[in-house]
Amino acid sequence: MLHVLLLILKIIGILILVILGLFVLLLAIVLLVPLRYKVTGSGAGDLKSLQGKVTFSWLLHLVSGYAGYQDQKLDWNVRIAWKWLGGEEETAPEPEPELALETKSEPESEPAVDPEPVMKPEPVTEPEPAMDPEPAVTAQESEPSVRKEQPKKASIVSKVKAFFEKIKYTFRKIYDNIKALMETKDRLEEFVTDEVHQAALSRAIKELKRLLGFLKPKKFSLQAHLGFKDPSVTGKVLAGLSMIYPFAGKNQLCVQPEFEEEIYEGNLMIRGHVRVVYVIIIAWNLFWDKNIRMTYKHIKNFKK
Repeated sequence: MLHVLLLILKIIGILILVILGLFVLLLAIVLLVPLRYKVTGSGAGDLKSLQGKVTFSWLLHLVSGYAGYQDQKLDWNVRIAWKWLGGEEETAPEPEPELALETKSEPESEPAVDPEPVMKPEPVTEPEPAMDPEPAVTAQESEPSVRKEQPKKASIVSKVKAFFEKIKYTFRKIYDNIKALMETKDRLEEFVTDEVHQAALSRAIKELKRLLGFLKPKKFSLQAHLGFKDPSVTGKVLAGLSMIYPFAGKNQLCVQPEFEEEIYEGNLMIRGHVRVVYVIIIAWNLFWDKNIRMTYKHIKNFKK
């Protein structure tokens, strides 16, 4: 009996270990297997010729998909194992309407029947009502018009008082808003200059740079001839690309600006991969930072 009990416990332990092993294996797959992506784009000079495509795959293409823009149309699809979840739907042709043969039957002719003459009643003239004489206006009825002038003057005075009260209320409201804004400004300045909050901000910036280093594409290439309707937009785009130039290099980033006409011409290619473990590492470091936690509590209580 004891031998059978030990055998059952052994089998249960093996099953638990197998389940734990599968769980650890799945967790490692999710955290360590990279999600690979590729971005391509091109243009021949105008907006209509612009086209681009984004493809991704994970775990030996067990999960994959794409999103593309071409001929001013957007197309996308996602595949999980063998199941496709999107894409363009084919529209079935509309069935042609069937022509129904209608048979027109001629109405049967009915015998004509002479209509009976209708007797029209003679109009009856009613007597006109007698006109009442106009009532004479007495002196007593003209007195209320004189008495109504006093309430009219009183209503004008009340309206003037209400107008000045409204102006007074408006200035008081503006003063209260300015006072509240100054108090909020003082609290915000005190919040920003706090040593704990400054330490939390520097740690967050450090972790963000680290995450961007993890997510940086492995291959990048852009050769373009760009020009917008507004020359200021072209300048802003060049300013944004100048931030990428130190990381890309001279051969991978080549942009020729055009300030006199609108043009979109060139080729773009971005390739890289992302691992979930990168995001978990950053989140773990931020969570266990004491300054980050204190700053988060202070932000929640800032409006109270």
